[in-house]
Amino acid sequence: MNREQFLEYTDHFNHHRFDEVVGYFAPDCTLNYPDNFMGSQIPGGGNTLHGPQEFIANYQALAANIREVLNVGAFFPGDRQFCVE
Repeated sequence: MNREQFLEYTDHFNHHRFDEVVGYFAPDCTLNYPDNFMGSQIPGGGNTLHGPQEFIANYQALAANIREVLNVGAFFPGDRQFCVE
């Protein structure tokens, strides 16, 4: 993924187009979250999400209660991974 592609991804995330966000995921993806920082107020605290639909449901619940925005500063691409500040 290059910087432009990541900026497109963050634009989808920031505008709650989670169906577009999961287009970047493998169909059998697993996401591990140690804590969502909201405790029992939001479902999914400290859980594992299996597949794109669980990601969408989790972030729809979060977006109903908080505003989370991804801001991109430095972007360091690698062959199989990247680092963003």
